[in-house]
Amino acid sequence: ALDSDYANAYYNIACLYGLQGDVDLAIQNFQRAIELDSKYRELAKTESDFDRLRKNSRFQALLKE
Repeated sequence: ALDSDYANAYYNIACLYGLQGDVDLAIQNFQRAIELDSKYRELAKTESDFDRLRKNSRFQALLKE
């Protein structure tokens, strides 16, 4: 079971979905990660696992919050 307050788990799941190209699930999990710990917003800016999401407006909005 996933600890609902463990930001790193959500971030890693977001990375996995990013690599798979599943935009919706990647963004959903990334959003939860940054809600729990905003440091993941900065990490995501250079995370190659999110390369497929870079041009997505929802992903860009999360990076800028």
